[in-house]
Amino acid sequence: MNRLTHPGEKRLVQICKERCEILPKDFEENLDKLLKKKPTEKIMEVIADMVKNLKEII
Repeated sequence: MNRLTHPGEKRLVQICKERCEILPKDFEENLDKLLKKKPTEKIMEVIADMVKNLKEII
């Protein structure tokens, strides 16, 4: 969508925020939630929210 190549770096969130014109709602917040969740927490709710936000921009 944003016509950018993969930068090959670990700073993908920061790079996306700087260079991408199109990002899903709550992009960084949802990634933070997903990566910080423990297996016992509600990971599927975060994933469902991310999918919903992606569908809104497609």
